[in-house]
Amino acid sequence: MFKEWFEEVSDIILKNGDVLVLVIVFLVTAMIILTLANLLDNKPSLKKRLDPLSRQHTSHTDSFSLMEDHQSFFWNDFMSRLQKRGFPNNAEDISMLKLRMIQAGYTHSAAGQIYYILRILLAIGLPMIFLLISPFLSRSVEVGTLTYLVFMLGLIGMYLPFYWVRYQVFIRQRQILDSFPDTLDLFVVCVEAGLGLDAAITRVGIQIGKAHPVLSSELAMVALELRAGRSREDALRNLADRTGVQEVQSLVTLLIQTERLGSSISGSLRVYSSELRLKRTQKAEEKAHMLPVLLSIPLVAFILPTMITVIMLPGIINIIRNITPLLQVGGAS
Repeated sequence: MFKEWFEEVSDIILKNGDVLVLVIVFLVTAMIILTLANLLDNKPSLKKRLDPLSRQHTSHTDSFSLMEDHQSFFWNDFMSRLQKRGFPNNAEDISMLKLRMIQAGYTHSAAGQIYYILRILLAIGLPMIFLLISPFLSRSVEVGTLTYLVFMLGLIGMYLPFYWVRYQVFIRQRQILDSFPDTLDLFVVCVEAGLGLDAAITRVGIQIGKAHPVLSSELAMVALELRAGRSREDALRNLADRTGVQEVQSLVTLLIQTERLGSSISGSLRVYSSELRLKRTQKAEEKAHMLPVLLSIPLVAFILPTMITVIMLPGIINIIRNITPLLQVGGAS
């Protein structure tokens, strides 16, 4: 049994020698890079000696730390090494990443960590899996083609989480935008019934929980921030940042300006609600007017050739039947 298995493995190695050489070169290169990185990282330096002191002084600042107090020492060391080699260190990039993950619905503190870990693992794992299964493929692959496929799989693994988060942001913003007019109408009703803005936010968030869970969760977060002592302006601005929807940002600006100027909140909400309804109607009309143009593409590509064929085919057949005997007579004479 072992002898037969050894012979099969030997045949595979002989038939796919180029692939195995490429795999070995890839593994050796990766090991060399990791070894050099560890050696450079283990060198004592002034920056490393000052790291504990800098952590003590910056423990209360808003930074993108990959370490949690309840995690183990091995996990902390592993995440710190990953952060030094592939994670962003710019404060602006870090804040943009946090905001993007929140807009996609991933509010966990480790969402940014998981995002970058997935990018690294997919960028390395997909080419490695393909290289491991390539010797067992029924059709042999040339080295140039194999290198191209490995490169493409690495790019796909690197950008797949990015486009997934982008798609989730689009879906979530679409859900918020679809549920926003109904929510705004409830705001108008609650405020005109005598509720304050804070109580209206809590009440509307509860009422739309089943129909519009995404916007309900955002309003619940605003209510929690208000209960925790945050100012209404900051809580509303955080709502606009978390959603990233233009209509919500406009409403937040309207409420802040109304509160500062001392105007009627109910009147401002009613005017904005009517404008939003009008804007929604105009968008629907715009899509309806675009429908004939969009329908012309399948009409010209699929329906029109079929109709022309059905109409002209009987005439073409009759012409061929009438001309063929005349051609045969002319050829015989």
